[in-house]
Parts: sequence; C-alpha cells; structure tokens
Amino acid sequence: MLAFSRLAAIQSGRSIVRATNAGITTVIAPDGREIARLRVRGEDREVAGSLPVRVPVPSTQGARSMPLFVRTERLWQSLWILAPLALLAAARQRARYPEPGRG
Repeated sequence: MLAFSRLAAIQSGRSIVRATNAGITTVIAPDGREIARLRVRGEDREVAGSLPVRVPVPSTQGARSMPLFVRTERLWQSLWILAPLALLAAARQRARYPEPGRG
C-alpha cells in the first residue's frame, strides 16, 4: 500500500498522508519522496504514536513542476463527461441513417 500511495502522490501532484493502525504511517511528498515515517524504538509497523510533520502543499504558481496529468486535469474531466454524450449521438445518427443493404 505504501507503493500505491507513492504512485498516487506522483500522479496527483499532491502530498499523501498515510496514517494506519496496522501498517506504516508516513508522509509522501508530491514527487513521491518519503518525508517522514513514524518509528518507535526502531520499529515502523504497528506502532502507537504521533508524527508531527509539515505537509508540503504545492502552489498553483509552479504549474510547470506539476505532472502533466494534473496540469490537464480539466481537459480529462471534460473528456470523461463528453465522451459518453458523443457515443450516444453517434449511435443515434447511425440508427437514423442505416447502411445501404441493411435494415
């Protein structure tokens, strides 16, 4: 799960704070680096405690440092909304004008 959290941080360009009862509690930076990890007497799994850390929040001004997916987030959202509508329109158009020799 730590690897998935690291990938999620890189993909989204945002910090991930992972707090668990039975795993590794850590903070992952937007570039995938681990910033802090909760350790108690050398152990990092299934330990009780708190992890005081400053979580980096990326600024909107540094758009070039953000991953491509994050920079084009609005485009992807629009695509997921418009794609079903375009497919529906294409299906209706095809039903309206069937190919010669069919139907």
